[in-house]
Amino acid sequence: MCDPIYNPKEGFGLASLLSAFALCQKNRAQPIFLYEKKYNKKELNILFCIFFKPFKCLSVQELVSKKVGSEIEKIIQSENNKSSIYNWAYKSIKIGRCLWDEIIWNKSYTVKTEVGHYPEKTKLYNYIAATEKILGKYNIVAGFFTHTSGVASGVPLRLLLASNIKVYSSYGSIKHFQQIKYENGTSHVTIPGSISKKEFFKWRKNKNIIKKALEFTESIKSRNTNKTNEANKKCWLIALHVFSDTPNTYYQHIFKDYFEWYQKTLEIITQIKNVHWVVRPHPHSALYKGNLSIQKIMSDIKNKKNISLWNNNKKANEKKLFFNEKFSDFDGVVTCAGTIAIQFMAMGKPSITCADGYFKDLEILRPKKTLQSYQEALASCSSKAFKNDIKNSLLARIAYYLVFKKKIDCLTMKPDFQFEKLNINTIGPEDFVW
Repeated sequence: MCDPIYNPKEGFGLASLLSAFALCQKNRAQPIFLYEKKYNKKELNILFCIFFKPFKCLSVQELVSKKVGSEIEKIIQSENNKSSIYNWAYKSIKIGRCLWDEIIWNKSYTVKTEVGHYPEKTKLYNYIAATEKILGKYNIVAGFFTHTSGVASGVPLRLLLASNIKVYSSYGSIKHFQQIKYENGTSHVTIPGSISKKEFFKWRKNKNIIKKALEFTESIKSRNTNKTNEANKKCWLIALHVFSDTPNTYYQHIFKDYFEWYQKTLEIITQIKNVHWVVRPHPHSALYKGNLSIQKIMSDIKNKKNISLWNNNKKANEKKLFFNEKFSDFDGVVTCAGTIAIQFMAMGKPSITCADGYFKDLEILRPKKTLQSYQEALASCSSKAFKNDIKNSLLARIAYYLVFKKKIDCLTMKPDFQFEKLNINTIGPEDFVW
């Protein structure tokens, strides 16, 4: 079973098809695709026939009647008894964070009220009902999902996991797959592409790699700086995320989403007067409606003389910005779960986070898990004693070098299986053994 194919005219849909082909090839199984009725089924059939024969292409709307959707709604309302939709569960399966991300997707604001109708709730009920119908009718041997959050991918994914069905993701590659599992001690699922602790610890003992990592990161640290903040006043960067882009893909320890994190962070730092704070939008912020709220949220904050907004007119080229911006001007960085935390640590500068990033297993940086510890960490930014642990800084320099110099690929470091001979130019129905 595979998650919905989005616009088939886009490359993302084609990549999903190729990934599903490889997974079916391994399991010698017939693929079953869900799709949104708003897309042209004829286009989907033409595209699918190139790769699959036979196959099932099922519309969520055609699978589920209004009556069945209403029954799912009653079960959820009864089980959750007025709890926040963020914490909703269905038959003890945690689905609330998936719904939350669906509601705020591509919007310029977080959930304003949980009372009333949300079309995303109807979508949730329909996807639960459709997935259960498929599980009841077909012998599903494996699942493939391109995302781990949101309703269309995150909810069916969790229903399959709860049924003890193996689930995989390719996360941007058609040859490498990783099995998705629940994380220890939480109802969250692993992030596809997280750096393997085992592989990283093997690389970090290589003396040649250590030498190159130190040289590489030292060259970044040695760039000229142009500090303009007041003498003896610390200057910290607040590195934002793409607010509406599924924040609960990462495990959020304190806040429900990046909107809430940003607003609360601003409220806290206005009280820390002996630090100058610079708010930097994500390099891809212009591509998402959610980032219209950057200045709006800041405008609602009072007494913010010690906070300024990064004036960045460069194009949204994340890799270029990552290497060329003068981060050496800053004494440290605050981010919810951004990879920029690793770059700052590689430069010997402190980083504060409060959610799990893709580097969470490397034991380089521990996120703050309570609001009090987060507030205390921000308050200590003015202290000269706030320094990185030497060991962790060295590990960060090695990780930064390995990932961003492409010595290792964080998306494909430890695949559960891979297809080295998969050739997209020769794939066809004759390649299948059914």
